[in-house]
Amino acid sequence: MFHFNLPLLSRPILWYGFFFAFGFFLGYLCLIYLLRRYFLFLTQICKEDVISWPDLIKAIAKQARPIAKALFAKLGNPYKKWFQDWTLGQEIPKELKVEILNAMNQVIADPKLIFKVELPSSFKRLLGYAAKRTDRIVSAPIQKKLQLQYELPAMIISLKQQTTKIAEQITFHVIIGAIIGSRLGDVLFYQNWSDIARDPFSIIAVWQGGLASHGGAAGILIAIWIFAKKRKMAFWRAVDFTVIPTAIAAICIRIGNFFNQEILGVPTALPWGIIFLRPADGGPIVPRHPAQLYEAIVYFCIFVILLFYWHRGLPFQRSGKLTGLFLTLVFTSRFFIEFIKIEQSVHISGGAFLTMGQWLSIPFILLGLWLLARKSSS
Repeated sequence: MFHFNLPLLSRPILWYGFFFAFGFFLGYLCLIYLLRRYFLFLTQICKEDVISWPDLIKAIAKQARPIAKALFAKLGNPYKKWFQDWTLGQEIPKELKVEILNAMNQVIADPKLIFKVELPSSFKRLLGYAAKRTDRIVSAPIQKKLQLQYELPAMIISLKQQTTKIAEQITFHVIIGAIIGSRLGDVLFYQNWSDIARDPFSIIAVWQGGLASHGGAAGILIAIWIFAKKRKMAFWRAVDFTVIPTAIAAICIRIGNFFNQEILGVPTALPWGIIFLRPADGGPIVPRHPAQLYEAIVYFCIFVILLFYWHRGLPFQRSGKLTGLFLTLVFTSRFFIEFIKIEQSVHISGGAFLTMGQWLSIPFILLGLWLLARKSSS
């Protein structure tokens, strides 16, 4: 992209690196979009949602807002008396925190409590999405939780703060998993092990190329499993959030491969064959199938399909189904596109029955079909 070299690495910025980073950036924005519209329907308040207990207790004690008055009314009489004697800096009993959380959830769930509060336009857009998503009038609990977040902004974490925090954590895990997994996948399945033994440092030299998408997929699954264990989330539910952003990142990465003139197709006489003047594999300069663009187009179609099923409510019905659809579509298409790609692995000869990419795609296809067929929703 530029003629100057990066500090320390002494290497220029390549188009592949730009598209790699840009793809994850777009994926991050997409992840925030999906999370915000998913957590909109989770109306329960938990202890992790409370930003400042002293400020929350102070707001409830003043009863300056209608929701604060409703919260105070839901508290038991012993706790109401505690509020009268409370002073800033006083230790807050765990039992009181539990009581306040129960009171907030009772207020949200109580159909008799309706607060006429003018919400900002951003909240109204979310309520409009919820109404369209459920194909009915928005239920009061969703609106009351948004009112709680709006009227007590310094005490209750907002939907935006909640989803941004989770999106950042997921993105961090996914990027680390993708880089480590794709690099190890390339070393294990595509490179000469004797060369690696002579220069072990080359394993971490990701700037010299050599990233395998199958290894990246495995690395991402492991990274999300670690994230889900930390957050105590259902594993396949967490993966469901990432497959649509992953499709976006995959599109950008394949475009980067095209600019880098790598992962090339076999020679072709078709009119859309492309001549790569500096092929990364050092092969002949002849018209080739633009296999990278084929994959980018397929991934874009998969992105549209997944987004369609997301808005149809597939992730809300059963965890893992969206992931199963993603794995099946991506790696089945990858299996067939491999027929027009140059073999990249040193472990398989050019005349072999299947390429390394096809062998590695089969386990992911089977995993995807299993996720689609299974009955468990955990």
